[in-house]
Amino acid sequence: MRSLSKQFKELACRIEDFIYRYQSNTLIILGEAGIGKTTLVKMVIKAKDSKDILYINLLKYCRNVLDEMQNEYEINNSAKVVIIDGWDALIPEDRFSTWRQLVDWQNRHGIKVIITSRYMEGDIWKNAEVLKINPLSQNEAFHFLQSMSNSNFTNNEAIISLINIFNTPFMLKLLVRATSQLGIPLEEATRENVLLSFISRYSEEESSVLESIAFEMMQKNEMVIMPTDSSYLKYLSVYKELIIEEGRVSFQHKSFYEIFAARYIFRKIFKEVKETEKFGIAMWDVFANNICPINILNYVKFFIKHQINSNIFLEQLNYNFNYMFERGMLLNLPRDIDVFKAISNVFYVIWHITSYVNRICYGTFKPEFSKCGETNFACLINVFNKIYFSEVYLDFSYTDFSNIKLWRCNLANMNFKNSKLYHANFLGSRLDGGDFQKADLSNSILIGTDLRNANLKDTILTGANVAQCMISENSLKYFQPYKATLRHIEKLIIFMEDGTIKYSLD
Repeated sequence: MRSLSKQFKELACRIEDFIYRYQSNTLIILGEAGIGKTTLVKMVIKAKDSKDILYINLLKYCRNVLDEMQNEYEINNSAKVVIIDGWDALIPEDRFSTWRQLVDWQNRHGIKVIITSRYMEGDIWKNAEVLKINPLSQNEAFHFLQSMSNSNFTNNEAIISLINIFNTPFMLKLLVRATSQLGIPLEEATRENVLLSFISRYSEEESSVLESIAFEMMQKNEMVIMPTDSSYLKYLSVYKELIIEEGRVSFQHKSFYEIFAARYIFRKIFKEVKETEKFGIAMWDVFANNICPINILNYVKFFIKHQINSNIFLEQLNYNFNYMFERGMLLNLPRDIDVFKAISNVFYVIWHITSYVNRICYGTFKPEFSKCGETNFACLINVFNKIYFSEVYLDFSYTDFSNIKLWRCNLANMNFKNSKLYHANFLGSRLDGGDFQKADLSNSILIGTDLRNANLKDTILTGANVAQCMISENSLKYFQPYKATLRHIEKLIIFMEDGTIKYSLD
């Protein structure tokens, strides 16, 4: 496998070949942010006589390219090549006119031009030669990371998961720097703590702008369109995290988009303690317009864990969730919104964060559902499944669901680890694939439920009503210790591995 330095030397040779050829006079070096475009052209400059090259770095807040070139050319009128680094730093309305002036200037002086950019200007560069720098392969990123960190770590899952996110030289350098600042080995780094280290370098004002852009992208599920006269365009063009094209702004790296969107949500809803009514309004304002990606919600949980240390906050959060469930606030929707999207978003974030907070509190929170709240809860689970089609699951771990009634609910693949479910009623529900490890299902009603492929390891089943309950042959060992106490055991349906069905634990 080629080393990264060897790969860059080969690319540098191709640039030098362009300089000395007569066929073309413009070369566009394309590649995503942080892929090494600037590193590459500086390699070329270092290898050549600096008098032969004018280097214009637009990322250093230079906007008037032609004036800068003219000033430099007057100092060094023997230059044969102009390198314009960071073309995308120009605001969109200036690019076409700058290009026309550049071509005119180029023709008058007989100079070759090399431009680095994150994307192709199709209309104006159609006759230019293009050199594209591809993202690093997993092996290239792995070996680059080894050389950067002077580590001989093995090709383990933790490192690979980081490489899959931070896959450019720039991002890998930031990764090494971030873990060094955090004082942890690369193998112990997580996506969350590394990204948090990255974004901590922004001021509150800068972060607020990036958060707003990310959240608008989440709501519209597309790039953000900025007015051409927006002062933000010049302000934002220096960020390597962003792509700005014809007034349209998006994030170069998906993880930056997700974590800035999560920061927006955290700031709007969770950063300060809110009483219940204001909390409900904030939830609808943020989640009612579009499906919120699960990665973003996971980052929201990360911010709650690492930035909220107040028991008062956690107690208020739990109270607000319970209040909304009991009073049906998740079904009494504001007008003119997509009901199903709104319900799924709000319910998902509420319950996952409730469960997350519950684990922090070691399962001490118990939702006290009234009859109305209980019905709403079952309804919300089914609506959630209609939207997501069981592609994701809800986390009910460490929760006290004793005596709850969840009839005919699709609870497949849900997480009930360490939960209290005694006297719960799951009549006719689908529990297939659910995780009930160390859950207490004593005296629960499992009539007509599907428990095939559910994880029942260390589950307490004392006195459970198992009439017409479907289990797999592999689950027999979990039912055997409670054989004497199970109700309607003679009606238990056991699916054997040979395809037959039994109705007994014998």
